[in-house]
Amino acid sequence: MKKIVVVSALFLGISTFAQTKQDKIKELISLNGTFTISKEVKKDFISEYKKRYSHVPDLAWKPIEEKIN
Repeated sequence: MKKIVVVSALFLGISTFAQTKQDKIKELISLNGTFTISKEVKKDFISEYKKRYSHVPDLAWKPIEEKIN
């Protein structure tokens, strides 16, 4: 009986720590500002390509912007 309780507690503890680690990583990324920086980089990326390839119409850029965002 003791073995069952110990093994159950062990598996419960392992799953709890795994979820907590993922949550901590997400929190670190959001506190770091990585999400906002990545959005800015995407905008800059598209604007630079629009400047470089100015002969491409705006209708062609809309699907590209949607895929990147």
